[in-house]
Amino acid sequence: MAPKKLDEQYLIEVNRQQLLNLGKNGAKYKGKNTSRWTAKAKIGIANTVRDYNQIDMNRFWKDDVLKFVVKVKGETDNYEVTVEFSRLSQKIQGYVRAAKNLFNRDIVTKALMNALSSSEVKISCTCPDFKYRLAYHATNADAKAGEQETRAANITNPTNNLGLCCKHVLAVLNNVQWMRNVASVIVNYANYCKENLEYNYSRFIFPKIYGVQYNQAVQMCMDDFDNEGNPIDELKTSKELINLANAVAKARFRKNKSRAEIEQAKKDLENKEKEEQEKKDQEEKEKQQAQQALNNQNTENNEENSEEDNNNE
Repeated sequence: MAPKKLDEQYLIEVNRQQLLNLGKNGAKYKGKNTSRWTAKAKIGIANTVRDYNQIDMNRFWKDDVLKFVVKVKGETDNYEVTVEFSRLSQKIQGYVRAAKNLFNRDIVTKALMNALSSSEVKISCTCPDFKYRLAYHATNADAKAGEQETRAANITNPTNNLGLCCKHVLAVLNNVQWMRNVASVIVNYANYCKENLEYNYSRFIFPKIYGVQYNQAVQMCMDDFDNEGNPIDELKTSKELINLANAVAKARFRKNKSRAEIEQAKKDLENKEKEEQEKKDQEEKEKQQAQQALNNQNTENNEENSEEDNNNE
């Protein structure tokens, strides 16, 4: 029997349960009496809030696409699993309304679980098994997060009988205890923006949480403007800012014990923003130099043409 074509195998978007089922039924490792599904039990998953600081908050709050990295400890090395899914804001709004406008970690955790179970899920892992055997087939199933893989796995996985997930991805999708940490990061970030970046909180975050527009006067600060005085319509999403938001949230409960952590997070954020500004300044300088060089070349060409015309006369 000829193997099924990819478009016959995956007629609709791939969700979490479908990915897990493919993993359960996947072939065993070559030369081993174990499968990726069985091997997932030996994978350790990061379990602190700080481990989940790689979230594209701009894309999440503006485009309703949640993409984050889960750090895992494998049997031979450490890797990073990327998980991406969408349609989360409606879930959050539904649970917030049901809880009489309460927005906290438990509410977001419920919304995350609901969305992860019912939405299309995209995954990726930095391990060699995923890269060389599974990434191509995950790409064809529209289930790969990040850069798509166009190189066929004709040698490493020619019949596509391994499922779409390595043992690290299966461990993450199967054991979702990490979800409370992701929920904490989302809530901490939203609360930090409410207190410190109200302009973008009012425009992008508040409407996604409550399903209505922000109707209060907005107090803008220097961080809300670029160097030319224009409002910045991008949510800051660096690891350093997320770490600061987490530290500020922790301080509400630990107070003096978290002061040093907040100060360090502020310092890290300042250094990061300084580095980014220096990079922008250097790029602008190089752009101006290139334009000046082009202008000088055009001037020389015009002078040469003018001299040639005079000689011809």
